[in-house]
Amino acid sequence: MTVFAKATAIRFILAGLIAIFVSTSFHSGSCFAESKIAVSDEETFTLPVNGVLWTRDGNLAGQELTWSEALEFLNELNAEKFGGCTAWRLPSSGELTDLLTYLNSGNADEANILAEQDFYWSSSVAPLETGYAVAVNMEDGSVDSNQKEEINYVWPVCGQ
Repeated sequence: MTVFAKATAIRFILAGLIAIFVSTSFHSGSCFAESKIAVSDEETFTLPVNGVLWTRDGNLAGQELTWSEALEFLNELNAEKFGGCTAWRLPSSGELTDLLTYLNSGNADEANILAEQDFYWSSSVAPLETGYAVAVNMEDGSVDSNQKEEINYVWPVCGQ
């Protein structure tokens, strides 16, 4: 087996372990059948399960960003006190999964939440691979370990 083949096999195994870890450790398993979104203002909303503030626009940056560009973008939001918040950050992979569950529950229709059907950066760093971070696909909930130089969407959260 070549070095490339071994590295690829290890990456797939790690991605599988991350998916298992995220789905068992972080996902709250909350039922959103009765929950309604708390509208904070025209630019943000609060997810009922955890009280975390989200931007309504899932592509507020207007494009996909690398990991470091995403962190710079969040610093800009904090400097301008976007939505009245100064602690914008990347969501955990579990928070992204909770949001996807909520968006698919049917209760978010009236909230004008805009999501890209693609991968979003999470704050979760891939185990054993510091150059990788976990990304969650907001179309199907799949989880992957992406190089931080790759580009993904950024969905800022503020709180907890």
